[in-house]
Amino acid sequence: MAMLCFALIILLLCVNDIFACTDCIRNGPNGASAQPAWLKELKDDKASTLKAIHFKGDIYENPNLKWTQTSYMQPQMHPYDRFFYDPLKQNYTVNRYIEDVTTRYGGIDALLMWPTYTNIGADDRNQWDMFRAMPGGLKAVGSITRELKSKGVRVLWPYNPWDTGTRREGKPDWEVWPEILKETLGDGFNGDCMDDIPEEFWNASLAFHYPLAFEPEDGGSNQALNWDTMGWGYWTYPKIPVVDRFKFLTSGKFMTNVCDRWNKRKVDNLQMAYFNGDGYETWENVWGTWNGITPRDAEAIRRIAAIERFFGKLGYLNSPLWEPHSTDIIHSDDIFASRWPVPERNSTLWTIINRGKANQTGQQLIVPHSSGQHYYDCYHGVELVPSPVQPLPPPPFFPPGYNAFDDSSAVNGHGGEELGEPVANLSVAACTALCDADARCSCSTYRGVDGMCWKCAACQPAFFAASKEFVVYLKAQGYSRYPSLNAFSGHGGIEIDNDQQAPEDLTVAACQARCEEDRACECVTYREPGAMPSKCWKRASCEPKQFADYNGFAVYVNEARKTRPLPPPQPPPGSYALSFDMDVEGYGCVVSLLGPASSDLAEFLDSMRELTEINLLSLSAEWKYLPQKIVDIPRTPPASSPPPGMVLVPKTHNYSFETHGVMIEGGDDMGVDVQYPWDAHPQRSHTQIMEVGPFYMDKFPVTVENYSNYINATGYRPADEYNWLKNWNGAQNPPSVLLDVPVTYVGLEEARAYCRWAHGGSRLPHSWEWQYAAQGGVAGRLYPWGNDKDTSKFPTSTDGNIFRGPERVTAHSPEGDSAFGISDLVGNVWQYTDEFQDLHTRAVILQGGSNYRPKGSSWYFPQAMELNLHEKYFLMDDRYERAGTIGFRCVKDVDSEHHHSEKMRRWQPGQASDTMVYI
Repeated sequence: MAMLCFALIILLLCVNDIFACTDCIRNGPNGASAQPAWLKELKDDKASTLKAIHFKGDIYENPNLKWTQTSYMQPQMHPYDRFFYDPLKQNYTVNRYIEDVTTRYGGIDALLMWPTYTNIGADDRNQWDMFRAMPGGLKAVGSITRELKSKGVRVLWPYNPWDTGTRREGKPDWEVWPEILKETLGDGFNGDCMDDIPEEFWNASLAFHYPLAFEPEDGGSNQALNWDTMGWGYWTYPKIPVVDRFKFLTSGKFMTNVCDRWNKRKVDNLQMAYFNGDGYETWENVWGTWNGITPRDAEAIRRIAAIERFFGKLGYLNSPLWEPHSTDIIHSDDIFASRWPVPERNSTLWTIINRGKANQTGQQLIVPHSSGQHYYDCYHGVELVPSPVQPLPPPPFFPPGYNAFDDSSAVNGHGGEELGEPVANLSVAACTALCDADARCSCSTYRGVDGMCWKCAACQPAFFAASKEFVVYLKAQGYSRYPSLNAFSGHGGIEIDNDQQAPEDLTVAACQARCEEDRACECVTYREPGAMPSKCWKRASCEPKQFADYNGFAVYVNEARKTRPLPPPQPPPGSYALSFDMDVEGYGCVVSLLGPASSDLAEFLDSMRELTEINLLSLSAEWKYLPQKIVDIPRTPPASSPPPGMVLVPKTHNYSFETHGVMIEGGDDMGVDVQYPWDAHPQRSHTQIMEVGPFYMDKFPVTVENYSNYINATGYRPADEYNWLKNWNGAQNPPSVLLDVPVTYVGLEEARAYCRWAHGGSRLPHSWEWQYAAQGGVAGRLYPWGNDKDTSKFPTSTDGNIFRGPERVTAHSPEGDSAFGISDLVGNVWQYTDEFQDLHTRAVILQGGSNYRPKGSSWYFPQAMELNLHEKYFLMDDRYERAGTIGFRCVKDVDSEHHHSEKMRRWQPGQASDTMVYI
């Protein structure tokens, strides 16, 4: 019963695609002056939460799990990746895989080995069966795990708790995991779709004397901090960095791997991870779609990983005294730092990021200064010398009735309409007085160096130009519009309304009127009417620099209520500061020591100095599709007449081929699915007018009897017979009830080998050939017989934990045939067609659908019975590919000269399906 309830909870999570963790992160303070009170709240939250969950922290001292605290770079990867497994040599290439990620971005600390989804659900193999199906089985998985661990790389498996519809193991999942991971030397698992991992899994691993590391996809929960030591981070990315709450609660021990699988630009992800001393999911092969890391991001990963690994092993990034949003930073509007004191070393580390839009030079960090104290820039690899801190500039001057926008200009078409010529040699007060005297004027642009003043009308701050020479003074009245932006918690606003309270179908004026009625309201987020009705949210403490990009939204700021920023706290008299450069979107690192650098630190600093000789911004940030190629299918020896069991598919000069992939995840902007020769890049939908045929095609899919004849004639037996012909084990005399059932449990190469033997030399069809034959020459036809989904013309769908097999190939013939007389095309067994390859992945296009799909989850291998749909099945080797629902049929090319000289019957599009004409 416990397992049933647990499974139902997971199914609800996965069906609703919930990927959010409200407890995982906390927004940062709104400015340096707010940091002390914010930090106290964070510490109070820590104390109350740890008391509520009866936290002991002993799990973080478990020697089997200590590695999780310094596991920074972890890709999710698929073992069928061609850098990890060589299908030609039929061996694993761990060295090649590790060398590739090390060369490109500095290496990894762990990997998440994922052979399950998306192939799972093609038949009744469960998630652990997908590992058993890997080349060499679990013994080989153990060997490659041992090899990876010898290189310092830990190995996690995926746990798909929604996998309840396939073959059952006969015991609860929590009892399966320690047994199978101990057998294969695995370190733990990632909980797919899971908020946290239930305690039963931890207790079971202890009972088996094999403590496991758990990493819930959705980040974790308070209570589970007693047994979950890791989690993924689906975070938000405001300008002011969020804080890893679970890491703070556990005094720096919990490890989050920030994950953003479809993001092409990794700056936000990497900066947030580095700021928090956390890891990053270096995931590129996303279900066979290659979202490659750009050279600039790859080099950033190399550098921050080097820093985290060096200082992480010394305990800095696990410091219980960690202070996020350190007030030691001088330029606190744009530069943010975490402070990691290690008193036993008389040392402190700062990890620093630039979230602004400009490079920062000069004094950056206020530090205590005493005799014998040394400071090192551990990003650039040089020693730093403190100097007396320079006073901070005064806060911007706000003339009465105006709001100030520093480093901004409204002239020359940048957010204002100029009213006459500028006037020189004015004070700020005189400049704003000119604006007050002109009813048309809504703002003044002021250049302090020469007192130049421009009056402007219709001023909109969203369009002001950035310029350090100028300040814009905007009348504190009315509302300023910020289009395509949204203000909410962590993104420039504190929520007054939640989604349920915010009214719909309001005009902009009515939305602003709501704000006027509430003295706490400083701005409104307005969803503009379109596909959905308008909606209005009230917000407090609005800061436009932190608004989030959102199409279809606008923020209206009440200028009369705009909060004026508090002046930054001035450094204490006699303070010292360190000067170093912080590039835009860049990283910094400072370490203080009582005494000079050790030999290890000196060596590390030398390596960082060499690494950072090249500016990150000089490297390419361009993302590119990974091109694919279709695998050539050689023509067969031509036939002048139909071989036994084959049917003629006549030639057409203008077949309109149209097909769409049914993959669950991914879009064309990422390169999901495949790339036909005419496609510019991999994409989900494909269309082409093409010449097809003539060829002969098997009337029925290859049957058990056909394949039995093949193995009896050739003596073929695979070197690895795992799952080969599983439903009859390749017996010399198959059971009679199976003779006219499609042969299944054969890999793609095994299907090709059969076709090369059959009919004096045949081949698998191209996907367009299969579809043309199935549509009977009528482009766009959804089923072989027409466009109605007549369930009497194809097999009944099944969904039990055990797959009972396909139906006889003749069961729905001739009523389910195509107009060319070809049978059993849809709803019985998937059928192999074209293979596609890129540098990392191989996949075959399956068409026709099958009579089985496990129930219980939308994540299982989707069906594609309609003739204009297909699914992509990932390839590794025959052992992995053999499935009970996948079969094939062969085609043979036609002797074209004989074809044109011979009378042939051909169905004409537009005629009744039983009408033939001679050509």
